[in-house]
Amino acid sequence: MSSICIFDLAILIGTTWDRKARQYYWSLALATFFSFCVTVSVLVFFFASPPTSKGFANQTFAVALSTIGYVLYVPSDFVVKYTRLHFLGTSRRTLLICRIILICEWIFITIPNTVIAAGAGVTEKYRFPQAYATTQRLEPAVYAIVSIMVSSLYVYHAHMMFRGHREKSSKQMLSRLLYSNALLVALHVGNLVAEYTGTATVQTGYIAFLYSFQLKIELFMLKNIGKCTSESLERSRTLRPQAIETGETGSYE
Repeated sequence: MSSICIFDLAILIGTTWDRKARQYYWSLALATFFSFCVTVSVLVFFFASPPTSKGFANQTFAVALSTIGYVLYVPSDFVVKYTRLHFLGTSRRTLLICRIILICEWIFITIPNTVIAAGAGVTEKYRFPQAYATTQRLEPAVYAIVSIMVSSLYVYHAHMMFRGHREKSSKQMLSRLLYSNALLVALHVGNLVAEYTGTATVQTGYIAFLYSFQLKIELFMLKNIGKCTSESLERSRTLRPQAIETGETGSYE
């Protein structure tokens, strides 16, 4: 399922943008690539790691690829979320707070968890295994809280931006954003359930699916807000000349 999502994302990303120099395009493309790294590592770990010397080498490769994909996917995904908020004209103060939270999550949660996980895999000294038992449960919870917070802010600002619009398309767009955000919450709750119930094998496979599928949700939410914005701009361009001809320009000035 994760592989299908990534393949679909690669096609959508390559065909959606005409101007590929923008920050959102590259952050989404990089996040998709690092999600692909995590997915490949999971496939290699579970299906190409027999109990032989070759299997051990494959397992080492899978762990290294998963580590690289994980530690670089998180900031790429955060840039996607931050840039999406920026599109809605969010206040500088809100953007600054979000930027600080996202950076702090990566520096103080993601990177330490990666280092501790690598240490626990290499040696049992210095209490790495005990520390990893804590960080591996803390990191998914913090990541879920931050992701849900930013997505909820996006829905809120989209609602504030289009609350005066009575068009059916605007109402449908807001409904889709709410449903998408609810689905995102459900995905993170599922990841937490897999983590805290001790099903490590399920959680390892689920995280690859979560990374790829939530990017599809990000792209879906952006396309909806972009389509609705374009329709509103086109409608205003059509209505303004008519208002000028009839002398009803007060609401447009």
